Amino acid sequence: MERSLLALEGRWQLAADLVRQFKVPQEITMTSLRPDIMLWSVPTRTVIMVELTVPWEEEVEAAHERKERYAELSAMCSVAWWRAFTFPVEAGCRGFFGASTHRLLKTLGVTGHKRKQAMAKEAEQGSFWLWRKNKVWGKDRS
Repeated sequence: MERSLLALEGRWQLAADLVRQFKVPQEITMTSLRPDIMLWSVPTRTVIMVELTVPWEEEVEAAHERKERYAELSAMCSVAWWRAFTFPVEAGCRGFFGASTHRLLKTLGVTGHKRKQAMAKEAEQGSFWLWRKNKVWGKDRS
C-alpha cells in the first residue's frame, strides 16, 4: 500500500491563488510563478504544487503540456533543499477528469471509492454551474 505524501509527519500549510495575489513563501524559493494550489510542510521541507486547468475535453493534452513550466519551479525548490512535487491537473469543463487528477488524488491519499465520490460530486457541481450560467448545453465556443 502506497503512503500519502500528506502522511509525512509535519504541519502542512495550504494556500490557493484565488485572486492572483499568492506568492510562494520566501522560505521555499524566490519566484514570480504562482501555482494555483500549494501545500508545504516546513518540518519535512516538502512542497506540493498543483496547477489547475479547466479546458474543453478536446484540449486536455495541450493544456497539460502548457503547465509543464512549473517543472522549473520544482527544480528551484529542489536547489533550496525542498522535496518538490508538481501536479499539472486538468478537469474538463464538462466533467471529464484526466489521468492527472487521479494521480494527484492518489498521491494525496484519496483512493478508491472516496476518490470516485469526490470527483463525481465536483463534476456534478461544475456541470450545474455551467448549465446555470449558459442555460444551453453545447453552446458554440467561437
